[in-house]
Formats: sequence, structure tokens, C-alpha cells
Amino acid sequence: MLDKVRVPALTICHNNKFKKEAVEKMSLPGVSLLDWLNNDAPAFSLLDWDDYNLDEFFAAANYKWEDMVTKCTIGNVNCSDLGTIRPVHTPLLGACATLRTNTTVGRSMLSGQLNLVLSEAGSFADLEHDGWSLFVHEHSVQLDDFALFTGVVTHIKLYVNSSISVKLTTNAFSQLPDGNACSEQPSNAAQSCLERCLFGKAGIDRPSCHVPWISASANQPPCTTYQQFKNASGLDELSSFNESLMAVVSASCGCRFPCRWDEYVSSTPYRVNIDETRAPGDAPRRRPASGVITELTLWLSTTLLKTEQAVAYPLDQFLSDVGGSLGLMIGGSLLTIVELVDCLVCACCGARKRG
Repeated sequence: MLDKVRVPALTICHNNKFKKEAVEKMSLPGVSLLDWLNNDAPAFSLLDWDDYNLDEFFAAANYKWEDMVTKCTIGNVNCSDLGTIRPVHTPLLGACATLRTNTTVGRSMLSGQLNLVLSEAGSFADLEHDGWSLFVHEHSVQLDDFALFTGVVTHIKLYVNSSISVKLTTNAFSQLPDGNACSEQPSNAAQSCLERCLFGKAGIDRPSCHVPWISASANQPPCTTYQQFKNASGLDELSSFNESLMAVVSASCGCRFPCRWDEYVSSTPYRVNIDETRAPGDAPRRRPASGVITELTLWLSTTLLKTEQAVAYPLDQFLSDVGGSLGLMIGGSLLTIVELVDCLVCACCGARKRG
């Protein structure tokens, strides 16, 4: 039981990946947001490459923290006053934002220590707004597709027009540094190793244009054609990756994850329609007529579960048990063994003299 628990890093992603207005304006004629959300459509093949480059599209279509989060408080203090917010981008999740803070919170029974309100104005047809996703992880973890495949993040789906309550419990794991099984370095070192290895296998060590989720392309010019983007991102080689294939390829890379890490286990979210909740003053809460809104209450448990790997049968214990068993079987002790050795030495010396 802890008096205080550190608030983990929180990454918020929009499940639509890109803004509806930007998609409709910068796509090929007749393309809608639902076409972009269709997993059968190749990524970014729907962009009007004749009029826009990739950097222009990202600048207009990416969601920032302020585009998603209307309110964020930790113990009644604004999250932005307690930590830093940095953008992050992945091919699977789109544009996200990560909040890191050194704040600690104590036990709370009546209300959650962290409260989030996410909203977006505008008109959305059915299936056009898939809500948001919250990823909880260690501060050393950089959210990317490798983090999703390796399971170092906890995912909480935030449905639209809902009031959601979730409890988080921290599990602290410690593994023995047996050979090359793990490393004392933080998680981001292993993630960088995986990125270099997998992109190297896909033949994209030196991208020819800027792709946001490839750090080696940071100083390259924007991608101006779809084929140029495919070549720079390794789309043909990496698009077929799934969890099984990623596990096989990752094992061949030799990248070692930390021997110590924290895992955040979330309870089953309690979710109700936001129209069924009450605002301050016991007045029924009404969501905006145009747009969507979601409220999240996060409880952080001060109970820490520690799981440590240890040697089940140490060598000194083994030798002690062998000695004890021998003593029982031959009915003697260490002194008896010394006397037997002395007797054998004396007998050998006597036989030698007689010879």
C-alpha cells in the first residue's frame, strides 16, 4: 500500500486519425471520411497529390491536444500546469498527444484523481465519429506501433457521448538479467532498436522524403507523390505486418526490453450515456446539439502489486540439501567423512611402508 502513486503517462488519440473538413477538402473528388476509415483503402492513396503534399495534409488534418481535450485536471489542477504535452504520430493511430507529469496523487474513494473531458464540434453522420483512445504507459515508453505490438501500453476506448469511469492498478515487474533476455536500459532504447531493425529489413534506412513516424526522415523534403511516399515509408513491405509476424521479426532483431517495468491494469470501464448523468446542481446534463462529447474519470489505485523473478533453487541451497541427504543415508556427519579420509590416508601410507 502506497501513500502516493505517480500519475502514468497518458496518450490520447483520435480514432478517426484525421479531421473531417481537411479530409473532404484535400482528398480526390467524391472521397468522404468513411472512405479514409475503410481499412481496405491503401493509406494516403485517397489524397489529392496533384494539389497537396504530405506535410501540408498533416498540418491541416492532424489532431492536436487542444483539438481533442476540452478539460483535463489532476486533483483540480490543470494538466498543462503540471507537465508537458508532446505530439506523436503513428501509421496505425494517426496523430496523438502524450501528457507526462511528475505529479503524485493519494488515495481517493469518492472521486477520481484525474478527470478528462473530450469534445469536438461539427456535424457527423452515423459511423463518422469513432471516439477517442486513451493509452496508459510508463513515462519512458514512446507510443508507436512497436509499443502496441509489444504490449507495453494499456488501451482504454472512449466512446462518444458517454460518461466513463475506469480504475487503474499498477503491477511492478522485475526480471533477472539472465544473459541477453533483458536490459537495464529504458523502454525507448528498445523501441528505437526495433525501429532501426524493422525499417532496415524493409529497405528504408534513408527515406527520400519526410514521413512523420520515421525519425530518420526528419530533415527530408515533403513527399509529393503517392509512389514517393510508398517508397519512403516501406508501405508495401510493412503493410502486411500483424502481431505474429511482428513477434517473429522482432525476435530476430535482438532488441532487449527492460528488466524492470510497470504494467497498468484497467478495470472494466463503467459507461453510461452522458444524457443520463447529472450536471452540478442536480440538473440533467445535455450534450451539445452539434458535435460530440465524452467524460472520463480515472481512479488510480494506491495498491502496488510487485512481481519479482528469483532463482527457485540456488546453488548453495542445492549443496546444503545434498550434504544433508548424504548424512541421512550414510548415518554420519562431516566429522565422520573426515575420519574416513584420515583412515584411508593412513592405510595407504602404511601399505606403502610395508611395500
